[in-house]
Amino acid sequence: MATFGVHASWRSESDVPDDAVLMVNEIFSPDDEDLCTWVDQAEPRRFVVTFDVESATYATAALECLTAVARVPKIEPRLGTLEEVGATDEEGYLVVSADDFEEFSHLAD
Repeated sequence: MATFGVHASWRSESDVPDDAVLMVNEIFSPDDEDLCTWVDQAEPRRFVVTFDVESATYATAALECLTAVARVPKIEPRLGTLEEVGATDEEGYLVVSADDFEEFSHLAD
């Protein structure tokens, strides 16, 4: 197993409000030192969350991220639509766009 930094990003139809960001911090473990959340200053309709996972491959790390964030839009719909998830380490990365989530999930089965 290796440690991968994973990310997920959402795009909303309007600027993401601060209290929506706080809600996401509460959904995940607020004591998790690896958890980072932010609104993209250049694109205030884009919200990003990052954290670390232990996994065997980029694909399984990205799938763990997708699974972990799947409930977020139901709890905090103001974030908009999940647009991508990804996994990275010192050697490379994998990014999966929303168009590929369903196929990607089946590949990991």
